[in-house]
Amino acid sequence: MSHSLIKSASWYTISKLLVMALSFVSIPIFTHLLTTSDYGIFSLFTVWIGLLTPFVGLGLHLSVPRAKIEFKDSYYSYVSSIICLVLIVFLIILVVFYVFKTELLALSGIPEHLGELLMIQVLMSLFISIGTGLLQFEFRYKMVSILSLFRAILSLILSVVLVLYIYSDLKVDGRVIGVFIVDLLLGSTLAFYILCKGRVFVNFIYWKFGLIYSVPFIFGSLSYILNSQFDRLLINEYVSSSATGIYSFSYSIGMLLLLLAIAVKQAVNPWIYQKLDNNQLEPVKVVYVKYITVFSIITILLMYISPELVMFLSDKAFWSGADILPWIVLGAYFQVLILNESESQMFLKKTGVNSIVIVLGAIINIILNYIYIPSYGMLAAAITTCSTYMVMFSILYYVNSKLLSFSLVTLKCYLLSICYVATFSMLFFLFNDNFLVRLVAFILNCIVLTKLFFDMKNSHEH
Repeated sequence: MSHSLIKSASWYTISKLLVMALSFVSIPIFTHLLTTSDYGIFSLFTVWIGLLTPFVGLGLHLSVPRAKIEFKDSYYSYVSSIICLVLIVFLIILVVFYVFKTELLALSGIPEHLGELLMIQVLMSLFISIGTGLLQFEFRYKMVSILSLFRAILSLILSVVLVLYIYSDLKVDGRVIGVFIVDLLLGSTLAFYILCKGRVFVNFIYWKFGLIYSVPFIFGSLSYILNSQFDRLLINEYVSSSATGIYSFSYSIGMLLLLLAIAVKQAVNPWIYQKLDNNQLEPVKVVYVKYITVFSIITILLMYISPELVMFLSDKAFWSGADILPWIVLGAYFQVLILNESESQMFLKKTGVNSIVIVLGAIINIILNYIYIPSYGMLAAAITTCSTYMVMFSILYYVNSKLLSFSLVTLKCYLLSICYVATFSMLFFLFNDNFLVRLVAFILNCIVLTKLFFDMKNSHEH
């Protein structure tokens, strides 16, 4: 790996760790400030942001990385035209929203006074995704890291202030508005900056490329969100909003694994795209093997301290989430593997194939959730979601290796990783009540991870 790649990876990883640390700080704060019901409503708000984003943005933010290769000399022009297209689509959908506002809000379960904020925050989240995506592929990793930290710190501080002093009688509003204000500031600033620098507002060539590349992602993105979020809607329907809050709390801890993996991916993807564009596959394969090995160990580390994390980060009302957290961590692990295979399809511009697999996964997950959540509640949601991601990964790997003949990770590597995680997971479920056994296993994995990092460092120096 080049020095610049290691430097950018370090910036992304450190900044993401700091953001994750803030997430850890925010969890006990808001589990004490909010009731489980308030926590559930805020979770539903974020769910609907995710569900609406594919339709409002048409998946166009996902074309930004590939456009760096397609339009090397006019990258900012492409992105500025995409922002304008997203804004046009948003205005059309906003009209539809106001026409059917009462019916849509009743369906969503979102309080009416938060409806407008929901729509605007969807647009801002798209602008943030487009802006940070552009900066990432311009190798402006310091700026991306600073913006991520700014967003996390300011959102946390502002939300706490609003919950305690402004919206003390309606605390969920303070939580929502605190995040909204920061995203509004950051999203509009990034959009304005790109529009001023790109100075291209309508370009049908850019729009055609963006739509052809991205539109297949609409159903894929929606299905992926349904995979990760639909269970909360059903828990809210069949169990309670309090159960939704507990499940969302546990999910936020388990997904820290995926967030860290995404941070590393953001760091290495510009380098990976360059190597693949030059048909240099071997360096990419080496990086992917190290990536999978590291995150296999981190999966086990997170799982083995999951009971203590739940108790440390929350009030007793949330402690039942400890039963489902290990399954959520396993689901996050398979999502880490999915990232590899999906990235290959995105580079090959096989976005339609990727979306078909994701839609199939969503269908499987929804069916399983409908069958088991009414009877088994949160535990069923966690297990069925994990199972769905395992099936999706298997299909994606088969498609890439057999149908597309483009596999950057060998089957042996994946099997070794899965066997490692499966073995330690079984030990965890057998001895999860024995703190000493879990502590020994945790320390052993720490030693292995430390040795791996030193080996990677030595190999780079030589």
